[in-house]
Amino acid sequence: MKPLPSKPSDVIFVQQSHGGNSTGLVVGFSFITCPTSLTYQWRKKVGEHDNATRYRGERDALKDKVKDLESKLNRQQQNYYELKEDLEQYQRTMEQAEIDWTTQNNGLKETIQDLSYQLHYEQQKVVSVKQSANQIQLAKDTNVIIFATQEMDAAIRQKIGALLQDIRTWSGKFSCDTGRMPDFKSTKFPEYRRVVPSCNSHADLVHFMNKYQNDKGLDEKRRDKMDKKFKRRFIRGWASFVMVESCFCPSDSWLRSADAQAFHHIERLLSGADPTRKGASDRAFHDWKALTAYLLSTVTPQATQGEDMGKVATDAAIDVINLLHPWAKSSLPESLEQQLVGIYQEALQLSRLLRTQRAHWELNFPTGDASALPYDMISMEDDDDEDIDVVSPNRMVEMVIEPALSKRGTMDGTKFEAGPHVTMKAKVCLES
Repeated sequence: MKPLPSKPSDVIFVQQSHGGNSTGLVVGFSFITCPTSLTYQWRKKVGEHDNATRYRGERDALKDKVKDLESKLNRQQQNYYELKEDLEQYQRTMEQAEIDWTTQNNGLKETIQDLSYQLHYEQQKVVSVKQSANQIQLAKDTNVIIFATQEMDAAIRQKIGALLQDIRTWSGKFSCDTGRMPDFKSTKFPEYRRVVPSCNSHADLVHFMNKYQNDKGLDEKRRDKMDKKFKRRFIRGWASFVMVESCFCPSDSWLRSADAQAFHHIERLLSGADPTRKGASDRAFHDWKALTAYLLSTVTPQATQGEDMGKVATDAAIDVINLLHPWAKSSLPESLEQQLVGIYQEALQLSRLLRTQRAHWELNFPTGDASALPYDMISMEDDDDEDIDVVSPNRMVEMVIEPALSKRGTMDGTKFEAGPHVTMKAKVCLES
């Protein structure tokens, strides 16, 4: 027996005639009947065909969706490139704006600089005109009497300021980290106290100089920094004090000894310091003093003046270094001494100039009572630039660092009755 067909193509179709009709044929089909397994396989094939059809539909739908996503991606990429181009354009615009701003800024700086030069030039012209006017007025007032060149107030202040700045720079060369202490002589305590008025005894002085080294509330780095700053301020103060006492009180060291003594004797008589005699008028006295100092400076040989001033400057510098050398490196005292000699020689030349001025100029260290030196806003300023207006007015001065400069009268020998006024305040440190 033949096996049953396994697929539709195995079925045999047979053509037969029906009813003996010879005129035509009725086509009929005869097939071998398939068992149940054949029907199942057929339906399976039809199901697979339907699944394939459905899959093709899903595939086509996915393809359409992919195309839609690709279209959206293309649009996003287009937007990205457009935004990128806008950003690049913005950056180019900003770069150009920055270039333009820099150009304009540089142009404005040059304009400001040019205007500053012009202003300075005009100010110099004004100063020159004022000096000419003062010279004319001076010649008119003095007639035949010829004085030395009378300096403007600004020029005097500038010269004094330069001296004090030189001392400040010089003091910065002391290391103040040697661990040694100056030998403060008890016999000189009254002089030391002019610089440190807050100390009432020689014993206080040594403790005072170690103020920050003994402060355990500070870390080591800050303690060392504050200690050096404090000691350098004392160095400035002591060097300035010695300069005032040796060069400006007045020493007249540029004169021969006999000439200086005679000058001081007559000066004392004319000033009214002798109670048995009536002094000259302020104008007459200061005119005499200025003219005499000028004439003596012209008849005293320059070599003598230089030699005498050099000796005074050297002695004063030695006095300072003998006290302060423990705070300097061992290799520096000699160099520091020579530098200070040069500063003091400049001070002596300025002292000679001030003696020939018709106005009375004076450098001095402020003094207080036996116990303390109160702060005075008129003649002092805090070296730390503290706003004294908002603190107690009863603050006391701890240390005097630089002297005050005062003036009485004018360059044409008048207005002495107005009294002295401070033109440069003393630099001080206040007690905390």
